[in-house]
Amino acid sequence: MTKMTYIATKRLLSARIDPDIIKRLRKFLIQQYGSTYYLSFVVEQALKQYLDLIEKGSQTHEKEHKIERPSGRKHIELVKWLGKRYSYQLLLSEVEKYIEAEIGLDRRTKKKYREFLLKNGFIKVVKHVGREVICEVDSKKVYEFLKRYFSEEELKDFAVAECTNRQS
Repeated sequence: MTKMTYIATKRLLSARIDPDIIKRLRKFLIQQYGSTYYLSFVVEQALKQYLDLIEKGSQTHEKEHKIERPSGRKHIELVKWLGKRYSYQLLLSEVEKYIEAEIGLDRRTKKKYREFLLKNGFIKVVKHVGREVICEVDSKKVYEFLKRYFSEEELKDFAVAECTNRQS
């Protein structure tokens, strides 16, 4: 492939990036390559690695993971809320709306609680439809988590116990 063909197949991407990251990137490029000529190549490789890692991570939820210790009542309330939607597929945006309404609006807060649900397998991504992400609730994991904090009677209020009995 000639240089002109290579350039013609690429697309321009513009992004606003923190100045400290730009400084670090330039320093790396100069140390590694002697100039900033390979900027596009390095950014493309970094994005590819990041996307591969994220896509691989969303496929590993079938494996059993230890549940990360929640940092408090907000984690428990989130899983309890999820337990009420035990047999449904739900949109990830619904989860984010709950987090915004009950926990906090900050993007880091939403990310923290969304990752808590995904990493611990309470929800798993089933399908992407346009910009929406459809998730499925793992009622067994929700039940196992909640039974550490609530009695069987209280769990019946969430309908989680009945769901896991039917699925067994």
